[in-house]
Amino acid sequence: MGSAAANSIANATNITFSNNSLKSDTINLNSVNDANLWGVGGAISVSKEGTAAVGLSFAVNVINNKAKSSISGGNITGIASETSSLSIKADNSSQIVGVAVSGGYSNKVGINGTVAVNVIDNNAIAEVGDKNTDTSITNLKSLDILATDTGKIYSLSGGVTVSKKACGGVAVSVNHIIGETASKLTRTNFDATKSKLNAFSNSDILSLAVGLGGGSDQFTFEGLAADNEIFRKVNTNIYKSTINNSNAILEAKADSTGKTGSLAINGGISDKGSVGLAISVNRIGGEVSSDIASSSLILKSLYSEA
Repeated sequence: MGSAAANSIANATNITFSNNSLKSDTINLNSVNDANLWGVGGAISVSKEGTAAVGLSFAVNVINNKAKSSISGGNITGIASETSSLSIKADNSSQIVGVAVSGGYSNKVGINGTVAVNVIDNNAIAEVGDKNTDTSITNLKSLDILATDTGKIYSLSGGVTVSKKACGGVAVSVNHIIGETASKLTRTNFDATKSKLNAFSNSDILSLAVGLGGGSDQFTFEGLAADNEIFRKVNTNIYKSTINNSNAILEAKADSTGKTGSLAINGGISDKGSVGLAISVNRIGGEVSSDIASSSLILKSLYSEA
């Protein structure tokens, strides 16, 4: 007996403002992409007369979303330097709840296996300007370029096997969160009194793998494995841009936070022998940077953090 569940979400939300001339007091571009995915796979096998009861369960859940807000080319002018503002935001938020379970009973041999694979691969990009076009943004009090990403994975994989002779079970949980979060200012002439580039990423993984076997006169084996990884690229970048305002404050921050937690539990009862193996691997990595290159900046203060 077996079951398989494969679920995926792949969305792109884009806001683009290209080669336009605009004069306004308040300008907001906000791209938002939210996704929640629940995936459940399960199998139950029973064999009273046959030689074996075999149950297999697979659950694969993938979210691959993109959120992007961008302005490039043209001229954007605020009505009043004391009040005018421009805000560019891209926000990507995703959550996966994945469950793969199996159970079985046999008078002779019982085998169960479960595999849960969950992946979030999201990008959130907020940018002003590009490498091919000059952009002018003037007469503003504030300029905000913000990219944020939040990813959460909650995973359960497990199996229960009962057999009068021999029984075994394997549960595997694989959970990865990857992708890019970036805030960019490229080939842009700007004069805002206060400018902020922020790129923030927050990711969490919690996985539980459970394997139980019992009632065997011969031998019981339960094996569990959990692999959890968070690897995000988070960056603020100022490239070939110009500001000439001795009262201006420019701030660029890039930050990535993440938590992983896994619990592997197995147990077996047998009259002859029982073996259990549990392996849990958790990794948090990534690339976090705040870069300024080939720019001319005349300011009151500059703060860069990564």
